[in-house]
Amino acid sequence: MKENMTKEMPMLLLLLLPYIVILLLWNSFPDFIPIHWSMESGADRLVPKMPGVLIVPSLNVFIYLLFLAIPRIDKRWKEFNLFKNKYYWVRFGVVIFMTLIWGATILPMFL
Repeated sequence: MKENMTKEMPMLLLLLLPYIVILLLWNSFPDFIPIHWSMESGADRLVPKMPGVLIVPSLNVFIYLLFLAIPRIDKRWKEFNLFKNKYYWVRFGVVIFMTLIWGATILPMFL
């Protein structure tokens, strides 16, 4: 159990990082956050600050929890231990990707 928590710690820190940034920079965020961009005109869909900064981090946490639940839910995964390490790296990759996507949407607001 302790080994599992040590292995999960980097992912948990990445999941927590956006929330820490949100708390620290809340007053610096604009009132409306872009959530969709077009090739022609740049940001073409804006949402209020609260859901705008929380959509991607919350989706990231949901996907992380879903990935944790899938092996326990699917009874056909009898041979899960054969690819448990690969599954870990897929989960880690998704967490990193979603964190980077969030950062890429938030960072331009402060440049």
